[in-house]
Amino acid sequence: FKTEVVFDHINKLDLSARYRPAVTRYTAADSAFVEHLVGMAVWYSPSRHFNIALDADTVFGSDVDVLVLQGLATWRPQL
Repeated sequence: FKTEVVFDHINKLDLSARYRPAVTRYTAADSAFVEHLVGMAVWYSPSRHFNIALDADTVFGSDVDVLVLQGLATWRPQL
């Protein structure tokens, strides 16, 4: 199950959010538990030649707590 919502404003800004639950079962464990992933992404293009993208995800549950951040800046010179 994955949900993604995207907002687009005049092709210069794109925002998205996501949520993904996952049931995890270990062979040695008696019961299962749920891990949750929550994330978001932002893409912004202030001009034709420059883009910025940021992405963040966090995963949490009874045996995991992770935060992942990544960013990208792209410059496309006019040729």
